[in-house]
Amino acid sequence: EQTKKIIDIIDKYKRKEVPIFLATATPELLYNCLPDDLYNQIDTVIDVDIKKQSYINGLVLLTKYYNENSNLDIDKVVQLIQSNYRENEKQIVLINNTRACRAVANKLNTNKIKAVSLTSKDIKVKENTDIINDIIVNGRFDADVLIATSWIDVGVSFKDTNIKHVYCFIGKAWERGDTTLIKQFMARTRKSTPILYITQPEFINTRYQRLLFNTLINDSENLDEIDIDQEISNRIEDEQYNINLYN
Repeated sequence: EQTKKIIDIIDKYKRKEVPIFLATATPELLYNCLPDDLYNQIDTVIDVDIKKQSYINGLVLLTKYYNENSNLDIDKVVQLIQSNYRENEKQIVLINNTRACRAVANKLNTNKIKAVSLTSKDIKVKENTDIINDIIVNGRFDADVLIATSWIDVGVSFKDTNIKHVYCFIGKAWERGDTTLIKQFMARTRKSTPILYITQPEFINTRYQRLLFNTLINDSENLDEIDIDQEISNRIEDEQYNINLYN
C-alpha cells in the first residue's frame, strides 16, 4: 500500500523533471514494483555500508494456525503465548486483524497474563493516551504481552531488555509487501534479541518469492543461510518447527 504511494510520487515528479532522492532501509520491494520505465531512469544507487545488527535470536515457522477460511485460530495463538510466558519477560504480537487482537488479549487476561491490545483505532482513544505515550516516547510498555496491528511496525523502538518472543500473524497467503513488514517489525526491539515467530507462507513457489523470503531470514548476521524449499518439504506436517537458525 505505501509502496504504491511512493511510486505514484516518483512518477509525478519525474514527469515534471524534478530530481528525486529516495532513502530506504528496505529497497527490495520498491525495485520489484517499479514499472520498467521508472526503473530504467534510476541514475545512481548508493549502498551505505553500515554495521549489521542482529535483531533476533532465532526464527520459528508456524503452520496450521489458520483454518481453511483463512481465520486465525485464537486458541492456538493463546496457547503458544502462554507456553512462552515467564515472569518478568515480555512478548509482542502483531496480528493484522482488529477483532483477533482483542480476542487474544481478552483470553490472556482471563488466564492472568497481563495483555494490552492496541489497534490503529485504539491509539486514537483518549483513555489509551498514557499507554501510547509510554510506547512512543519511552519505548516501553507495562504488560506481559503487547498485541497490535501493523501500525507498530514502523517508527516505534522498544527499549525493554526483556522482550523474549515476538510474533507476526499476517495470514497464510502473504502479499508482496508483507516481507518488508516483517523486516520492519523484527527491528522494533532495539535492546532485546527475541525469537521471531511467523506463520508459514503458502506462496513460496516462485523464484521471486523465495528470494524475498531468503532476504528476510538472512537479514540478521547470526542466522545461517538455509534451503527454504527443502526445510518446508521435510517438515510440512509439523504444526510448529524451527528453521534451524539458532546458533
